[in-house]
Amino acid sequence: IIVLLEDGEVRQSRASPRCFAVNERGLINSIRRLLLQDIADKKFDGNAARLVGLLQERKYLDQDKIQDQAIMPSKDCRENIYRLHQNGWIDYFEVSKRSDFNPASTFYFWHLDKKVIVNKLIQEYYQTLLNLRVRRGMLLSKRFAPMTRGEDRLEDLLPTDVIRKLGILTVHMDKIDISLRILLY
Repeated sequence: IIVLLEDGEVRQSRASPRCFAVNERGLINSIRRLLLQDIADKKFDGNAARLVGLLQERKYLDQDKIQDQAIMPSKDCRENIYRLHQNGWIDYFEVSKRSDFNPASTFYFWHLDKKVIVNKLIQEYYQTLLNLRVRRGMLLSKRFAPMTRGEDRLEDLLPTDVIRKLGILTVHMDKIDISLRILLY
C-alpha cells in the first residue's frame, strides 16, 4: 500500500509494518529546493543561499522581515538582495501608501519565482553542455586530423594531458546532466 504524503517524507504505513508510504513529488520538490540553495551558494555565497531558502519557504517578504528571519546584518542583507535581483534570481513587488509612488512611502516585497530560475538554469546548463561538447570535439579533431588509423585505441593516440582534460570534461558534463534531470523532473 503506497499512500501519497503531503510533506515529502517516507513513513511506515499504519496498515502493515512492512509497507511504506512515499510521496515522490514531495521528495523531488525537496531535492529541487536544496539544489537551488546549493547553486545559489556556489554562485554567490552562503548568505545568498540562506536568502534563497527563506524566499522559497515564504512568498513575499520586505527587506526588514528578510533581515530578521535570516538573522544577518542590514548591510549584508541589502547587498545580497541586490546581487540576487541583479542576476535575476529574485524580483520585487511595489505597494505604495499613496498614489505618487514616493519611495519613502512605498513597501517593496521581495519574492522568488522558481519557474523563472529553473528555466534560466536549464538554459545556462544547456549552453555549458554545448560549450563542453564543442571543446571536447575540438580536442579530438586536432589530434585525429592528421591520423586516419581505424584500429588504434583512443588512449594510444592521445597524450596523457589530453586524456586527462577529456576525463575532466566528461565528469563536468555528467554532473550537469544529473542537475538537468533533477530540474526537469
